[in-house]
Formats: sequence, structure tokens, C-alpha cells
Amino acid sequence: MYFKGPRDCRSRGADEAHDSADKRHAASVKKINSFDGAPLAYYDIGAGKPVLLIHAFASNAEKTWLKNGIASQLVESGRRIIAPDLRGHGASRETSAFLAFPPDALALDMEHLLNALAVSDFDLAGYSMGALTAVRMLMRGALPSRVVLGGLGLANVTHPGPVSDRFEHLLRADPATDFAARALQAEIVREALSATELTASMRSFPDSSPEELQAITPPTLIICGDRDNEHGDPAALAAHFRNARAERITGSHTGTLKNPEFAAKLLDFLTLDERTQKAY
Repeated sequence: MYFKGPRDCRSRGADEAHDSADKRHAASVKKINSFDGAPLAYYDIGAGKPVLLIHAFASNAEKTWLKNGIASQLVESGRRIIAPDLRGHGASRETSAFLAFPPDALALDMEHLLNALAVSDFDLAGYSMGALTAVRMLMRGALPSRVVLGGLGLANVTHPGPVSDRFEHLLRADPATDFAARALQAEIVREALSATELTASMRSFPDSSPEELQAITPPTLIICGDRDNEHGDPAALAAHFRNARAERITGSHTGTLKNPEFAAKLLDFLTLDERTQKAY
């Protein structure tokens, strides 16, 4: 979910450039049915080693990865981008019936998509709920070469319930008196999302134990804004992985993606050579 504050706005020229890129990529949107028949839409852009990009809660691939230029920078660096709209979000939204969200539904969707595309050698990046989905994939045995997690800390991984409670409260709160509720509810109306499905998507994440996290081996970079304390401590999360570190950059939870430093750190990390990766 994104809404602009005075420090999070970009120039009109940047927006127009990314809007043009979005139009060029529109034909790249494809659809498959997931493991249980739910629709799953995704962008498939570029050539080279794939990067699976997983977007944030109440957002979509276009908003999280395309509009800010991250996807185009990766493509220009010689990478293939696979960027799905998560179940119940964007073009994966099913308007004729309520979508089911079994435990780990979003991780299962991502595994099904990679299998359908015959992708086994890939990098993985996610933001906020997308980062939590990426962690659940890793805990289920996914083995990407490198991982970038944005907007995520330990508390939201080990016990995602409180974050789900907060979002559910915002979905029900009076928008006249609660700015955050007003912004989220307006986004849901604008994007024709279902509050019931959004709640179910958050509730589909099980708790994760520290022991499970310690089994995660791929080199991992965790990036959070210096004003982002909504989802736990990123350094504490990194400490539970075998090969991870956390960095803070300027930004709120919603604003960090708009900071060019986020894209720069993501691209740098995904292009590190093997020797440097092992030094993490």
C-alpha cells in the first residue's frame, strides 16, 4: 500500500518516464492458473538470469517494481524479470468469486509459477508482504542464488499476527478520524481490491521459528528505511540467517522504495561475484 507524503513524492518527469516504460511493458503481462486454479498474472520482461520480484501488501508488481524504475534497471543490466501480481492483487484479482488463501498460499503460488516457467536458477527479491512471502519460500526449500528483502524485520516473520491485526483494524477503522485507515481504504477502492481477501492474505502466513530461519543459507541483504519500525528489527532478522546482513537507508516503510539508494543497493547486491557474496 502506498500513499505520497511530502518527502516521498517524485518529480513529474520521473513519473512520466516510468509511465512510458509501463506502456511498453503492458504486452508482457501473462496469466496462468496456480496450484489450486486461482488466477496468477505476472510480468515476464527481458532476458538473462531471472529475478523473481514479489510486491507489497495491497499493491501490485507495476506499483512496487515498474513505476519506480527498479524493473527497467534490472532488465538494462541483463536480467530477466518475473514480477507476479500476488493472489487477490492487481491482475490476479478474481472478481467473480472469493479467492481461498490456504496456509502459505502466496509462497505456494510463487513455487508454482517458477515450476511452470521451468526456472530453477534465479535471484529473489520482495518488499514488505512480498519479502515475507520470499522468506516463507526459503523456509519451504527454495534455493535462489541471492535474496534481497525490503521493509521486513524479525517480529513480522516469527509472529505475523500482530501486523495482520493492525491492517485489519485499518480496514475497519473510521477513515474520517484515522489518516492511515483513510489512505488504505482509498487504495482498496481505487484498485478494486477486496478487504476480505486482503485480510485472508495476511492471515495465510504461519509463524516461523528461529530454528527454521537458521536453516536459510542463500546470501541475503535486508534493506529497511530509517523510519520503518512497523515490522520488527531487520538486524535481528539478519542475525537469524546464516549469511545475511541488514542496512538502513532514508525513508518510511512506504517511502523507502522511492529512495534511489534502495534500487542501487539491490542491483549492486545481485551483481556481486561469488567470492564477495561469501564474505557476507
